[in-house]
Amino acid sequence: MMPDRTTCELAHLYFNPKTHKDGIPVRLIENTIHASTTKISKFLDKTLRPIFDDKCKDTTIIDGASLITELSKYNKDNVFAYGKNIYKQTTGGAMGSSLTLTLANIFMAKWQKNIVEEQTKTGEFYGR
Repeated sequence: MMPDRTTCELAHLYFNPKTHKDGIPVRLIENTIHASTTKISKFLDKTLRPIFDDKCKDTTIIDGASLITELSKYNKDNVFAYGKNIYKQTTGGAMGSSLTLTLANIFMAKWQKNIVEEQTKTGEFYGR
């Protein structure tokens, strides 16, 4: 689990604006993919994942047919449970969803392009 000094990097911190909120606060994002703690994280994942999988086996998708059935149901209903209540999501995207991340990146790419063009005109610097 010893980090390799030739491939380790310091974590990169950047911010994504929450444009849907008043005052446009930012969400801190820390990229640690090549950080010295990555191997510890992978070790913990390898150790804890079987326990997590065992606790979640009732919601595990067994085969392709059940996957299609469940996805169809979730797509149609767009409901989720929190505590003892059932909610229906009508707008927005779920945090952590791969699709939401992709859509956010598409939006941010357009926004980023516009700000880079503006900063190029004024001689300012922007990096990501």
